Amino acid sequence: MNETSFPNPNPDLKRKPLRVGIITEYFYPNLGGVTEHVYHLSRHLALRGHQVDIITSRVRNPLKKGDEAPPLGLVPGQNVIHVGPGIPVISNGSLASVTLSLRLGKTLTRLFAEKRYDLVHIQSPYGPVLPFLSVKYCPTTMIGTIHTNFTSNVYANILGKYLKLYLDQFDGMMAVSETTVRAFQRYYQKEFRVIPNGVDTRWFRKDIQPLPFLKDGRLNLLFIGRLDPRNGLHFLIEAFAKIHPEFPETRLVIIGDGPLRKVYENIIPKSLQDSVYFAGYINRERPSYFAHCQIMCFPATIAAFSVTILEGMAAGLPIVASRIPGFLDAITENENGLMFAVGNIDDLAQTLKKLLSDPSLRNRLSQASLKTAARYNWEQIVDQIESYYFEVLARSPSGKS
Repeated sequence: MNETSFPNPNPDLKRKPLRVGIITEYFYPNLGGVTEHVYHLSRHLALRGHQVDIITSRVRNPLKKGDEAPPLGLVPGQNVIHVGPGIPVISNGSLASVTLSLRLGKTLTRLFAEKRYDLVHIQSPYGPVLPFLSVKYCPTTMIGTIHTNFTSNVYANILGKYLKLYLDQFDGMMAVSETTVRAFQRYYQKEFRVIPNGVDTRWFRKDIQPLPFLKDGRLNLLFIGRLDPRNGLHFLIEAFAKIHPEFPETRLVIIGDGPLRKVYENIIPKSLQDSVYFAGYINRERPSYFAHCQIMCFPATIAAFSVTILEGMAAGLPIVASRIPGFLDAITENENGLMFAVGNIDDLAQTLKKLLSDPSLRNRLSQASLKTAARYNWEQIVDQIESYYFEVLARSPSGKS
């Protein structure tokens, strides 16, 4: 049985500044949901007086010159430590990253000895190399967070009973949604504290300086995500081609990049090439794109709990999303978003037409998006995570034996 979602923070817990190490394969300039989660979690913890080190790999920078990463900078107490090169690999239908270094074990051993963390928080703890070695060498209290939904996990299938021995070493385990818990509990029955992703409602908002090319009177449909098959951009392109003759003053704005970008560019019909804009990797200017589009669309076939949906909601965007469990954790259909059958291009096209032809519906969903985003403000989410830290530390005050 899982622990209750959205627990109230315990005001009686003794609070003291903590030394926290956050282990993650994903951090800037690597863009994505885990990166956003780690950045805002570490930032808000540091603003509360904790010392937080983000321990990660060093990856090739895909961002354009002048695009700041992290977008809001680091605050005192928030540091980044690189422990080896990150290598891209294909995993779960998407592009993942793995830290590869022959000295990684020794590096982690020295780092843990020097930093003397009160708690080590490992993101996506079932991932290979950096998470596994961090568990092996970590001498103190450990918490993991599950971020991913999957239909099958190759490591769990291969390792079987060893997965239980590995996860039993954790003092606490969190998940960003009930969907991730259900996926993981196919392999291992463990209690999870479900604490969702958060959103910075002061950064993503409606009153942002406009981008001139988005203020030309056209209705902008926004897609954001890695350009890989599981995110379903090909479905959206085909649906857009169906509706564009009826709504010629619409434009599809695509934020994201990846090895398949040329494939997606090549499937744009010539008649639509002036109405589809590939922005590439965008980091610092994302709020401006969000604030000056009219609809955000998520045609993914699998997801856990989308940070980007929350960012779009914080910007007041009406949301159109595929009807998958990970999105149903944040979207109440016909209340704060519209949904369509996964991979059904005709259903997606009809849903977009319904929204494009009804300004009052767009306004109603926009207001509902803003109210939903307010519930996921990072201040409230960090209250829950910080409380869970102290709760776990109270159960294992001396750390790992």
